[in-house]
Amino acid sequence: MRFSSREVRQFSEQCFRAAGFSKGTSQTYAESIWWSEVHNGSGLTTLYSLLDDLPSLKVGKMELCNPTSTISIINNRNQPSIVSGKPALDLSSGKARKNSIGIAYSTISDSNKCKNIIGFLSYKAAKRGLVSLLLYTSSNGKTTTFIGKPSEPRPEIMKFELDSLAEGYRRLENTIHNKSKAEFISPYLEIDVGEQEENTFSYDDSKLLNILLSKSIEENNEIKFNRTSGFIMICLDLQHPIYSNESRQVVDEFINCHKTKADEIFDPKSIKKEEERLIAEGLDISENVWEEIFDFSRGIYAPSFEGSTQDAGDDLTN
Repeated sequence: MRFSSREVRQFSEQCFRAAGFSKGTSQTYAESIWWSEVHNGSGLTTLYSLLDDLPSLKVGKMELCNPTSTISIINNRNQPSIVSGKPALDLSSGKARKNSIGIAYSTISDSNKCKNIIGFLSYKAAKRGLVSLLLYTSSNGKTTTFIGKPSEPRPEIMKFELDSLAEGYRRLENTIHNKSKAEFISPYLEIDVGEQEENTFSYDDSKLLNILLSKSIEENNEIKFNRTSGFIMICLDLQHPIYSNESRQVVDEFINCHKTKADEIFDPKSIKKEEERLIAEGLDISENVWEEIFDFSRGIYAPSFEGSTQDAGDDLTN
C-alpha cells in the first residue's frame, strides 16, 4: 500500500506523542524520520523498529552533567540517539551563537537503532546557519562523520564512514573526560607546533578550524576504543566576530578537496528531486507495518499513563 508524505510526518509525530513526548519534541523527531526517508530511504523502517521501545524512552531520564561547562555532556541513560539528539543540537547551537563554537557530547545505547537518522542533526544545525560536525562512534570503535554547510535552498551534507576511530573524536572525548580541560576550547584539539606549521592558513581561527575538520575524518588505527557508544555534536557560527573571513574559505576548500573521499554527498539538487518524487508518488509500505504504526499512533499500544495528551518531562535533569 501507499503512504503519502503527509502521512509519514503526521503518523510519526502521533507515535511520539502517544509515547508521551511533548508536541515540539515529537515534531522534531517526526521531521528526522522524514529526513531519513528522503536521504537514505530508512525513515519508516527506523520508526517501525522503535515502536516496542518508544513507551520506555524519556528525555527526562537523561542528565546534563555539567550545565555551566563550555562542553555540554549528556548522560543518555542507555537510550537511542534520537532521544538525546534534540538536546545536543539545541545546546551546541545555542553555545555557538554565544561563544562562536558549541560542543555537546552524548552517550547512547550500544544497540542504537537510530544510526540512519543521526545525520539529521548535522542537517538541522546547517539549516540554522551553522557549520556542523557530527561524529558518531559505535561500540566497535568505528566513527561516522557528517559535515554540514549552510547553503540555499538546502544545506550541503557530506558523510564519511571510517574503518576505525576518528582522531578528532579521540581528542575531543579525551578532553571531555579530563575535567581540568573541560572549560577551555584550545585543548580540544591538542594542537602541537608541527600541526600549526603544516597549516597553510594565516589566522589562528582558520588553523584551528582546518585541524578540526581534518581530524574529524582522520582514522586512528592505534587506539583501541573501550568506551560506550556516543556522538559529539559541534556547531560553529562563522558569522561570529571571533572568526576571520578566511574561516569560510577553510570550509569551502575542505569540502571541495574531500568530495571524492566522502562515502555519501547529499547534493541539494538530488535531494530535492527525491523529495519531490516521494511527495508525488508516496511510499510503498506493507500492510502489517502500516497497521502497527497506525495503531500505535492512536495510543492503542501506549501505556494508559503515557497518553498522547501528556508531556513526559522534556527537561534534562542536572
